[in-house]
Amino acid sequence: MTERIVRRTPLKRTRFKQRAPRKEGVPRKLREQILRRDGGCVLRESVYGPCWGPPNLHHILPRSRGGEHTDDNLIVLCNHHHINEVHAHPAWARDMG
Repeated sequence: MTERIVRRTPLKRTRFKQRAPRKEGVPRKLREQILRRDGGCVLRESVYGPCWGPPNLHHILPRSRGGEHTDDNLIVLCNHHHINEVHAHPAWARDMG
């Protein structure tokens, strides 16, 4: 027969952090306009490998530093260049403009 363990003190309730309000995404019309303007990944002629993956919009000035959803602050990058080049090597991306 197994011995049953009785808890003498109640479990403490933990408070969950409240999340910050979700930031609004890029409006659909602006997204379509940027995709038409750039015609695909702007680094497609890059020596850093071929493009692959879906197109992503990238904020040149990050939203965390005050960047907005404007056509002069957004560019199109493929998934490969967005993750493996720009966000993995921010100094390189800054030098590239």
